Formats: sequence, structure tokens, C-alpha cells
Amino acid sequence: MGLDFSKFEWTPNTMGKNWMSVCNFYGNMMPFLGQTLWQVGPMPFMTQGWFPNTNYGNWGDQFVSSYIPGAGGGGGSTNLTESEKATLKTQKKEILDYNKKYNAMLKALTAYKNTLSSDDKDVFETELSVASIDLSKERSTSVPSSNNLTTIENSHKEAKKAYEDLLDLYKEYNEDNAVSKAYKESLENIKTTEAKNENYTSTVSNLSTWIENPNENFVILDKDNDGTYKWDNDIDVMELLSTWNSTSDNTSHLIQTIVTKYGGLQDEDPKRYLETFTEKLCGKLKDRAEGIDKKKLTNENKTLLTNAQRDFPDSITQSDLNEELATKFDELYKAVRLAEAEIADKELREAFDFLGNDNPYAKNENANKYFNEAKADLDSENINVDGVTTPPANPTPGGNEVTTPTTNTTAVDKSVWNGQEIQIEEYTYIISFNEDDTIQFKTRAGGGMNETDLKEDGITDINLNNDGTYSYKINGETKTGKIETTN
Repeated sequence: MGLDFSKFEWTPNTMGKNWMSVCNFYGNMMPFLGQTLWQVGPMPFMTQGWFPNTNYGNWGDQFVSSYIPGAGGGGGSTNLTESEKATLKTQKKEILDYNKKYNAMLKALTAYKNTLSSDDKDVFETELSVASIDLSKERSTSVPSSNNLTTIENSHKEAKKAYEDLLDLYKEYNEDNAVSKAYKESLENIKTTEAKNENYTSTVSNLSTWIENPNENFVILDKDNDGTYKWDNDIDVMELLSTWNSTSDNTSHLIQTIVTKYGGLQDEDPKRYLETFTEKLCGKLKDRAEGIDKKKLTNENKTLLTNAQRDFPDSITQSDLNEELATKFDELYKAVRLAEAEIADKELREAFDFLGNDNPYAKNENANKYFNEAKADLDSENINVDGVTTPPANPTPGGNEVTTPTTNTTAVDKSVWNGQEIQIEEYTYIISFNEDDTIQFKTRAGGGMNETDLKEDGITDINLNNDGTYSYKINGETKTGKIETTN
């Protein structure tokens, strides 16, 4: 990390410009070093050979120039103008956006490659090689650490070019939608329920037969070595329920069939078997509901799911096998179906976000495909969907209307956290509380932000624990920290 100082012509007229170049050179690699050198000023050993009779005094006090480190490339963000700080912030966000879209396209092209024959795959890989594209090498989705404006501007140009070059390749191979089709089929994390899963037809038939004569040879339940029963993990509870409700031989829903049968039994053993099965069935449905990320839901579906969970029994006992349980079970089943469908639509839109305005799943006719299918399917299953409205084409998470969600901090001990500092990436935030107990994240410079503001920078899921530890997610990656002392 060296620089040949002798290449500069050190004269009183060129000193400021030359020293600016020196500071820029080192500042591009180490912003703090660039700032420090500028504050110290040119070293006497560089100049006294040329100006032996000059009294340089204290360079840090006497060296003056119109140059501001960081404005043209050297130094850190503290020396930038407000306009340049805004540019720095915007370009950092856009770098992340370009890189995320680039990585999504890599996954799409990988899915496409896996559908090709051996010969076609060789041709495709040759073109990738010529274009210097490695499908296994994703771009960084961490916030760029540098606050050097020139460095970020260069990174921005490079990220934009990489994205645009890969998009051209994507479009070249996607003329007949081959790439988009392969990518969509590869998105296994997008959870949806089929209207009627043919693979479950025999399972439903066997279960129907078993309910007619409940015995210790359970359908769907497996017996552990200790004699207890557990759910067969190969059986998806939502597929099972949907297939049951869609089978013409079943005139009532699964839970209603169980409740009706249970009410007519006299012998204790069959009743006990039905109790065991119902307990496992309800537990599996509750687990599915608890696995839903409510932050991804609009207010209507979030409320529907929350209320259905609240009203559902914590545990299933003999007294719970009645009509009330059947009603609450179907309400939770409906809430889960609609919530998962809404999230599936959102994830599908996000998966193809790299296409921008050409994203087919952001169009009005496709934006809520899974949700509308789930709603129609529930209606065909005689599940009441009256009053259920389709979310907007591009809903705001947490509400159908444009709102600014705040941080609910009722569980946070203010005596522990008020005035404490937390470190998130390269920034320090001071915790304070508004009158309504929502948290404000204040910078040392005095700026205040709430959780919504931080989300714009890719920072989500901020948790403050009363033992002084905290965690957050930055672009999906969870990170943790701890304050040094508590109040």
C-alpha cells in the first residue's frame, strides 16, 4: 500500500492539490487513514528538500485547502454534504437491490439448466463461460461497509452492469418462458394447498374407513417405542383436509365427521382412539398456523388468523369433541389456507422481482392467483368465505391501507433500555421511548428513526431483550449484540 511521493511537483502552488491526491489514494482503501492524513497535512520530509527555508509549523493547524475529504472521493460520510449523504444512502440501497435481483436470476437460470439435455446443457454452460458467469457465485447482499462516495459510486455502476448483463442473458433464453417456468416449479418454499391432491385420495379413503371403526391400528399416526403416538410426517395436514373436504364421498368435513361419530359411541376404547387422533390432528393444524409469518400479511388476514388461533383450545380433552370444536377447527383451517396463499403470492412476486415492470406476477390478473384459487376452493368445500376480500395487487405488509407501522414495545423494560446504545452494522443507535411506548432509534447526530425507517435499509426483526441482549436481521441474516451495562 505505497505511493511514490516523488512523482508530485511539490511547490507552494501545487501543495494543496497534490496532498488531496495523496489523501484520496489512501482514503479509497482506508477512509479513516485518508481523513487522518488530511488533518495532519503534508509531511516536512516531502517538502523541505524543495523549500528548505520554509517554517511549516504545525501542519494540522496551518494547512488549509478548499478540498473536503469525501466530497470528491476521499474520507468518510461525516464529511459529505447532505445531498452527498443522500446519494450515498440511495446507492447503497440500490446496490443491494441489484445484487438481490442478480442472485434471483442465478437461481432461475440454474433451474433452467437442470431441465436441459446433456448436449443443450453443454451449449448453455459454454455461453455462460464466455460471459464469465458462474451460477454458483452469488453477489453480496450485505450493506456495503464503505462510506466513501467514490467507492460506492463505482460499486453501484458495477452492480448495475452485472444485473443488466445477466438480465439480457435471461431474456435470451426465456423467449418461450422456459426459464420462468423452470424457476417457478423450483420454488419449493412457496407453500400452497392443492384443490384436491390425488396422492391423498387413498389416505382419505383409509381414514374414512378407520373413523367408522376406531381402533389401535391408527391411520396417519405412528407409534413410538414408548407407546405414544405421533403424526406421520409424510402427511401434510392441509393437503389432507383439503382432499377430504373435496371428496364427494365425504358429506361433512373431517372434524365434523369425527365429532358426529364420537357423540354416538358408547364404548370407551373407540372414544379414546378418536380422542387421540383428534388431539394430534388439532396439534398439527395449530403448528401450521404458528409457522406463518404474520408480518407478511395484510391486516384482514392477520386479524382472521390471530382470532382463529386465540379462539382455538389450548389442548383437546373429552369435553372438546363437540360442534363448537368443529366450528373453531374449520375457522382456523380457513385462516391458514388464506394466509399461506397470500404469502405464496407475495413470495412469487418477489421471486420474479428482477424483471421489474415485466414481472408477470405483479400484474393485476396474476398478483393474487394463489389467494383467489384458495378462496374459490374453500367455497367449493363449503367453508364460509363471505366477506373475505382479495388483497390489493401489491399489498403493503401489515395493512391494506398505506400506514406506518410502529414498534410495539410493551414487552420491553424501559428501565433497562431507555438511553442505551446498540450497534447495527456500522451505525450506533440510542434507544428512547415515545409517549405511546414505541421505540425511537436515535443516531448520535440526533436523527430519530422508527422500525419502519430501518426496514428501508434492510434492517428488520429488531428484538430488545430485558437481559440486555438484542438481535436483528440484516437482509435475512440474523445478528446479535449485548449492551455493556443496564440502567
